[in-house]
Parts: sequence; C-alpha cells; structure tokens
Amino acid sequence: MQRRTVAVRETEGDELVREVASRIAALRQAKGLTQEGFAERLEKSVQYVSRLEIGENLTLRSLATIARALEVKVVELLAGDSTESESPSAVTTPKRRGRPRRRKA
Repeated sequence: MQRRTVAVRETEGDELVREVASRIAALRQAKGLTQEGFAERLEKSVQYVSRLEIGENLTLRSLATIARALEVKVVELLAGDSTESESPSAVTTPKRRGRPRRRKA
C-alpha cells in the first residue's frame, strides 16, 4: 500500500497571527522595552510575552491589554499604522527563531 503525502497550506488566519505577533514584538522594541519590562507592564511572565511574540495566547482580550501596555490602538496591532514614519515592512517582518523548518517538496 502506497502512502500519500498531503501538503497542508497555511491559512490566512495563521499568517495574520504571525504578523500581529511580529508587530507586537516590533512595537515593544520600538518603545525600548525588553520582554522582562513588557511582562511587568502586563503583569505576566516573561514566558507569556515570549509566547505572545510567536503568536500563541493571542485573544481579543489579550490584544486589548497589549495595546494598552504599548499605548497604541488595537487596530494598530491588527493592521499597523500607515501614518508611522517607519516602513510597514519594518513592523511586519517576523524574526526567525529556532530551528529552520523543512521545505515542502
């Protein structure tokens, strides 16, 4: 019996989550906050912040809390702010962490 390999495509939602997570990290860094300092503002652990920045634990409630801590509007976390002097790619480009993923054939 032959085994079939099925490629699973990422959904647009997955991409959006990664972009929002990356935007959170970029905004935190732009404000001069370390993960530790940001965690203190959120009254959460550093591990929580680390997971936020890779796209885990993102809910509407957490986005509202994060926006308050970063002194931005929630919509800026979701879509970015086109009036910023920085280029949008500077805010939305995710940093690659961990092991590289295998490329799909």
